[in-house]
Amino acid sequence: MNPRAWVCCLLFVGVGLLPQRVSARAPAPTKSRTEAPADPSPTALSTVVAVVKRDLGQLPPGVIVASAPFTSDVKAPRAAALRLRLLQLVASSISRPPAAATVSRLVGATAAARKRGLAGFVWLRPEVRAGRLALTAEAYSVAATVWSRAARPGATLLRQVHAEARLDAQLRLYLTPLRIGEPRVEKFLGADHGIVALACGDIDADGRSEVVSMSRRRLLIARLAAGRVVREHDVSWASLSGIAPVPLREPLGTLTLVPRDDGPKMWIDASLSDRGQSVRLDDSFSVIATSPQRVVPFGSGSACVRMKSMYLDPKLSSCWGGPVVGLPARLPLRADAVASARIVRTDGTSQRWLAVRGPSGLRLHAGATGYALGQAGAQVAVGDLDQDGQPDVVSTRDVQQPRHDKVDVRSIASSGLVQPRFTLPVLAGVDAVAICPVDDAGVAPVVLASGGEIWLIR
Repeated sequence: MNPRAWVCCLLFVGVGLLPQRVSARAPAPTKSRTEAPADPSPTALSTVVAVVKRDLGQLPPGVIVASAPFTSDVKAPRAAALRLRLLQLVASSISRPPAAATVSRLVGATAAARKRGLAGFVWLRPEVRAGRLALTAEAYSVAATVWSRAARPGATLLRQVHAEARLDAQLRLYLTPLRIGEPRVEKFLGADHGIVALACGDIDADGRSEVVSMSRRRLLIARLAAGRVVREHDVSWASLSGIAPVPLREPLGTLTLVPRDDGPKMWIDASLSDRGQSVRLDDSFSVIATSPQRVVPFGSGSACVRMKSMYLDPKLSSCWGGPVVGLPARLPLRADAVASARIVRTDGTSQRWLAVRGPSGLRLHAGATGYALGQAGAQVAVGDLDQDGQPDVVSTRDVQQPRHDKVDVRSIASSGLVQPRFTLPVLAGVDAVAICPVDDAGVAPVVLASGGEIWLIR
């Protein structure tokens, strides 16, 4: 339960703060009718295409692009359409005019390049595995004259590049849809007691998600394995920041994982009301930057706010000096809890969703579009669990006794209706909650901290 804990996880984000009061009944969810704005943030398809274009480098003019058959470790009823889409996107990015050959074997691509009198071609090997789209691209040269073909009849590999990105709603259209069913829970012992914030993501870009936990004493990066919380790195708050002038009796904390511009790793943005400075850390807990304000998640980044009494000042600003794209001037209402995530829609656009909890309960916003979700506890996370392009909200109960605490998962359907997914009792109370990125072909997992344990919920 831990009523005064901000919790956040980015790419999928959750932040929680103080509860207001015990609520006997929650009002029925309501929705505004204003269309939510689109956000041109990168998708899995655009990410892998951009990496292939960058790493292939300069290619001969008019090169053609061909592809091996698409392979997948899950059912892909529209695999042929996805292969064709990748062909078109890569061809458009590296060749003017775009040229794609509809062949399924490497020898066929070689023959197609020779028939057109070209010096080479690009061969793609697309696949979906372990919850990721993987694309290998190979640049080949072919002999230009009859004599050189006699000496070198095949194609010559010039260079090979590889790109990967996690599945999203745009890609899920080509695969078997997912369904959020009854939860399966794995429990891992050895977590810190008194956790006030959690985050989950692939911080060091090794292909596996880590869990970051924050207590009043330290920050910890760990993996979940064989029923244990396995420590990888930790750092004491005393080595990161001095004591705050007026610490709160119940600590408030945030953790936000932010993709780095200089590579595939992630920054860790951390804030604790016990400490005078918020900090940006790298994956080894080295301090990159500090701020006197409190960090809150915003889409796939973070923003800063000041505290006014026990509420967040609605005015938002950049934390680390650089601009935050699309940052609104203010939060939509006075809040004591904030969660946010950027969610890719099925058409390849995306929306920044913001969950805020105020005196009237929990509300979910995307631009001017708003949903009232009724009373909720202090731990809130937002993400897309089933990759349908619509937000899912994980929240706790607004209760005083830990034994009454529960986790509620609700979704916003494309029709605009709020759909309950499941409710999970947590008798020891929920200290913190976060949503992890997709780590296999299934629904994205939820992690929560409770009484010295980390729960992994699928």
